[in-house]
Amino acid sequence: MEKGRFRSGVVFLESTVNSSVRASVNSVKNRLRKLFDKNGFRYGPPYGIVVVLSGGVEKRLEELSGEFDERVIFLCPLVNNSVAAVLESRVLREYDILIPPSMFRSFTQVLEFFSLRKRVKRFEWAFWLGGSEKVPQGVLEVMNVEVEEEKIEEIWKRFGNAKEEVDVVFKAYPTVEEDELYASVRLYNSLKEWFEKYDLVTANCFKFLDRGVTACFSAFLAEKFVCEGDLQVAVNWLIVENFGYKPFMANLTDFDGESASFAHCTVPKSIVDNVVLTTHYESGKSVGIKGELKGEDFVVFRIEFINRKVLLRKAKKIEKNWQSNACRTQIHLAFDKTFKPLNCSHYLIIPCFSSDKCSYLYSQLKLAIDILSFMTGEKYDMV
Repeated sequence: MEKGRFRSGVVFLESTVNSSVRASVNSVKNRLRKLFDKNGFRYGPPYGIVVVLSGGVEKRLEELSGEFDERVIFLCPLVNNSVAAVLESRVLREYDILIPPSMFRSFTQVLEFFSLRKRVKRFEWAFWLGGSEKVPQGVLEVMNVEVEEEKIEEIWKRFGNAKEEVDVVFKAYPTVEEDELYASVRLYNSLKEWFEKYDLVTANCFKFLDRGVTACFSAFLAEKFVCEGDLQVAVNWLIVENFGYKPFMANLTDFDGESASFAHCTVPKSIVDNVVLTTHYESGKSVGIKGELKGEDFVVFRIEFINRKVLLRKAKKIEKNWQSNACRTQIHLAFDKTFKPLNCSHYLIIPCFSSDKCSYLYSQLKLAIDILSFMTGEKYDMV
């Protein structure tokens, strides 16, 4: 990544600190410098990141305020009265971001994540996404995401034998026709090379139906497949995975403002119970995954990059009868505040397994959006 490519600069502020905390202050400074360097930040005005390492810097903050950029991240990595210094100096503006010590680890996680190279393999995309699958080049560059495009024909060149594996899988999931499972396992074997090589794989999976097979079982096993060649969802997925979670990519099927239903024909194996292999909903062919998402507490997340809109909600699972006129894996959620859908089809449903973990993940994702907005210079509106 090119060094110094961001307009915003970084400055470190500290007063004389007690010798007992000097080592921790120096350690934090060194760690942050490495992260800022890896992400291409420079040091100097206009200041976009102000690292406040201690109290006693109120006057210095006031003096520097004339050199602040249009939006500033005030980063307080250590307690040391740093938050109080920012607030008492009265330099914090409405659109600035104040990151307290409790969110410092998440901040470094996001910057570390952005600095790492991430590779996505895409085998075409579904035309009905209507442009919602596109991600601005600036976002891909900031997040260090490389997308390699390929024709689906490359998959069929590897479409080989899988009889022995099918025998093993069929014993575990004897609820689907064996010949349907055979084709699905063959497809999984065809994709294995790319699953091992790339962080995510995505494809216009409806084209697989030309061969009478779906990618649902491959996505279930690999836990790194995004349907329909939806690159936006792939980038959203990478952000969620950075915080240690696997999401359920799903279509919105119904909502009333306070609750909503979501469904899809595949789901990562590790976040679902009571799995039944059935057919794919739209086609009635091949293999689809029907299961029950684990846990009661969820976060629903989606960045729509073209219109720069974000949906981020905490939710609780609610009981509702399974519907035969929707995709096979279904979930019904009640939200913590009014739900208004974005103008796109796919959302990420993230099992958190406790309300505390949901609240923390919510804060982490919001911080990731703030940092992405800051680094791209584009404002993202929460809906």
